[in-house]
Amino acid sequence: MSLVYKEAPAVFLVDTDCASRKEYRYAQDEPESAEPARDVMGQPVVAPNGKVFRRFESTIAPSPAELHALCDTDWTAERKAAAAPRS
Repeated sequence: MSLVYKEAPAVFLVDTDCASRKEYRYAQDEPESAEPARDVMGQPVVAPNGKVFRRFESTIAPSPAELHALCDTDWTAERKAAAAPRS
């Protein structure tokens, strides 16, 4: 998810737990004590600038439409592509 505020983009990662219908949000400038986002291989997600995306607390609840789009879609092809070996 990218947001633009005063012409400067802010990039966030959003992880959705479809079983519990909860979202977890991650940003680059969180303290090192915050849990890092992890990729499908279990490694921390690092932005091109070298910063690790870390979880932050948000009071913004996901909308029903957003949960439906993320949780009720068949992501089989995307999961296979993400887990495929990279050359």
